[in-house]
Amino acid sequence: MPQHPGGLIHARARRLRAAGEAALARHLTRRIGAHAIGLVEQAGRARAEDFTEIVFDGEAEPGELIEGVIVSHDGRRARLASWSRA
Repeated sequence: MPQHPGGLIHARARRLRAAGEAALARHLTRRIGAHAIGLVEQAGRARAEDFTEIVFDGEAEPGELIEGVIVSHDGRRARLASWSRA
């Protein structure tokens, strides 16, 4: 198949990245105020049931389940204000 010009490829990739970032921000905004249960992957980070990345303050070991209410996001990750072990 013939190749497209490099500038066109880069422009399309830039538009796709922007659309993906906007969709993630909309998803995270809709989750604010929602209860979430997350599986801790590493210190301060967990994954919710829908694979949303969650950040939290405090100590929890990888493999533990935590739960709390999502209070904000940074465009990439949701934040739990207060949490407890599930």
